[in-house]
Amino acid sequence: MSQAELWLEIVTDDTAEAADALAKANVVRCDDIENLGSTFDGFWVSSPAAIIHLVNAKDGSWEKSYSS
Repeated sequence: MSQAELWLEIVTDDTAEAADALAKANVVRCDDIENLGSTFDGFWVSSPAAIIHLVNAKDGSWEKSYSS
């Protein structure tokens, strides 16, 4: 393995507000990482060190999407 993978999750009460704040900070969205589906309340971003972060609604929609 040439590079270790580490993906982090950021949980928020308001994903739209988080998206606005991250865009203002020039954080790049990476929605092509993985399709999260139309009912998932979240999105992907990448840090300057190329570490992937999932920004996710506090209600646990990640667990709901993948537990069924």
